[in-house]
Amino acid sequence: MEIEKKYKNLAALFKLLANPIRLKILEQLSQNCNLDDSQKCCVNDIKISVDLPQPYISKHLKILKESKILEFEREGNKLHYKFKNDNILRDLKEFLNRFSCCRQI
Repeated sequence: MEIEKKYKNLAALFKLLANPIRLKILEQLSQNCNLDDSQKCCVNDIKISVDLPQPYISKHLKILKESKILEFEREGNKLHYKFKNDNILRDLKEFLNRFSCCRQI
């Protein structure tokens, strides 16, 4: 039996999220950055919250960008990150809401 594509996509997303640094970066972006066009986050903004050296953060931002969760806009020599695909987050939320313990997410 072929596993549905959405479950394969969710499994890939869970694998991607199974890293504490990436979870912290995504939390920072969702809470403090890119809520509208006036609020942007660059690596240094994320570095303050995540409290890790910039190369570690850049490595994980690259992974998130390559997985199509994040995208960036270049402004001079800075890269400003934002969520690329709200569908990914929506699908994750819909999946978690199927479980009674997670209905308030």
